[in-house]
Amino acid sequence: FTHESCNESIRESFQESKQLSKIKTPCLQTDDGKWKLNTDCRFFTDDIPYGLLIAKWIAIQLDIETPFIDEVIEWAQDLRGEKFI
Repeated sequence: FTHESCNESIRESFQESKQLSKIKTPCLQTDDGKWKLNTDCRFFTDDIPYGLLIAKWIAIQLDIETPFIDEVIEWAQDLRGEKFI
């Protein structure tokens, strides 16, 4: 649960978190006025290489499958044109 949460479920805690509501989706406005995901933000540059990839490595060491982590990593790879796994 988040800090000072009074909720009884993790889902409610995330949905009603004052701290998490301040984190906005990283978007950039294009020249034609449309919006696109900013793949140079910390979610892609820090959270994946220093979070998900470490979790993935630990899972490999313990022979644990990580289909959802794999999906996020592959999605980020495609968006950024990088290869992690």
